[in-house]
Amino acid sequence: MRKNLRRFIALLTAVVIIFGMNAYASSFPDVKSDASYAEAVDALTALNIIKGYEDGTFGPDKQITRAEFVAIVLRTLGLEYAAEGSSGTTRFRDVPSNHWASGYVNLAYQSKLIDGYTNGNFGPSDKVTYDQAIKIIVSALGYKLKADSLGGFPAGYLLVANQESITTGALGRVGEAST
Repeated sequence: MRKNLRRFIALLTAVVIIFGMNAYASSFPDVKSDASYAEAVDALTALNIIKGYEDGTFGPDKQITRAEFVAIVLRTLGLEYAAEGSSGTTRFRDVPSNHWASGYVNLAYQSKLIDGYTNGNFGPSDKVTYDQAIKIIVSALGYKLKADSLGGFPAGYLLVANQESITTGALGRVGEAST
């Protein structure tokens, strides 16, 4: 559990950087190589945790989507191949079987990292909120039951993230949209 916690703290740091990204990384043509976190983006790219877009850009001005975030978390856990094997029909009306992230969404749902919206959608292109990201990370670290017992989403997840030092140094707002 501690090994995964360290990996997720590193992931969270990278995600916080990506969320507020005004800087750039050298491995993409739309980024500057002298940015303060260019090394982090390059490292995450080298580890195949982030991939950029099909046109070869990183999109530094774009906010990360729910589908992208789920993919990053599962890749961080070493589950990319399992996600690829899970591609196909999803339980969410707005994630068709041919969607690039269908396997990630399926695996994240099966692993109880995500629930989706109450209307039966996942919102793969919706911007992931801080609260949603924390819920996914806390669940991936195995604290879902504890978070649910402390009030569920979002308060229980934010509390567990704080108790376990997952959010140390992270910026965000409490009470944003649901997962």
